[in-house]
Amino acid sequence: MRSHPEKWTAVKTLIRVTTERRGASTQVEAHTRRYISSLDRLDAAKALAITRKYWGVENKLHWLLDVAFREDESRVYAANAAENLVVIRHMALNFLRSVKNVDGGIRSRRNAAGWDDSVRERVLCASLK
Repeated sequence: MRSHPEKWTAVKTLIRVTTERRGASTQVEAHTRRYISSLDRLDAAKALAITRKYWGVENKLHWLLDVAFREDESRVYAANAAENLVVIRHMALNFLRSVKNVDGGIRSRRNAAGWDDSVRERVLCASLK
């Protein structure tokens, strides 16, 4: 197997973050994540801040999809249906975020678009502007 070193010329830093999580019981779960960075002279504190920011965005997105779209309750598993629904939910979330003239949060906007044709039209056309 060839390593293709020419594809790795921008790599400056390798990062390893090990986290521990204590559940309701006394059991401790440890997870190690590894990252590749093109940032030079990256100290441990800055690397940790960057990875926390990444996971903060990631967790916020998943929380929003679960609250607004009840994604965790989905029981769709057939073929590629689950992956297709993820793409559709992300598109719908982007539409709902881009509309400016509908009050409320994402869940409220989603409900309003489901109940009212004019709201649904505003949501669908918001990304065209």
